[in-house]
Amino acid sequence: MLERKEIEERVKAKDTSWFESIYYGDSNIIDRKEYSIVYDQNYGDGNDYFVAIEFKNHPGLYVLLEGTYSSWDSPHWDKVTFAQPYEHKETRYKTVTLDYIRDLKIESVLGDTEEK
Repeated sequence: MLERKEIEERVKAKDTSWFESIYYGDSNIIDRKEYSIVYDQNYGDGNDYFVAIEFKNHPGLYVLLEGTYSSWDSPHWDKVTFAQPYEHKETRYKTVTLDYIRDLKIESVLGDTEEK
């Protein structure tokens, strides 16, 4: 089992290549059952890439790898830090017609008018 202290020391040493090895499943470092990739997000070639790793044997210990994504080569990792999960709410908009808006307003005033 990988000790919490070693993970913390590797983050403090900014050892991105060590965490990259974990991301790619290097069983010489840690057994795959001891961690999970809880976030893996890239924004296309040449843009930001984020990977969060949760260490299951150490509750509340998350590490975030940050770098640049490449579809034809390995990603380049610039930074490793401790992390924590959080929720983000986003409001989006879709195209609608005036008839659609009218129908929503009528429905909100009248409610369900179907006879049961």
